[in-house]
Amino acid sequence: MMVYETLAGETICPKCNSLKVEYNKEYGFYRCESCGETWAFDKDDPDYDEDDDEYGDSPLMFYGEDPQ
Repeated sequence: MMVYETLAGETICPKCNSLKVEYNKEYGFYRCESCGETWAFDKDDPDYDEDDDEYGDSPLMFYGEDPQ
């Protein structure tokens, strides 16, 4: 999904074309006040670059007892 903007740089809702769009800086998403559509982009997510895996880049997850 694209963020549509006017020539003046105002964000337009991709669902209803309303100009009543707010951007939530804390969580990185857009919300249309007219129709309620909510959308976000990875680049706008403040946590996008954080590494949530405590074991580094390992894709493995262990359940139960630790095998070590």
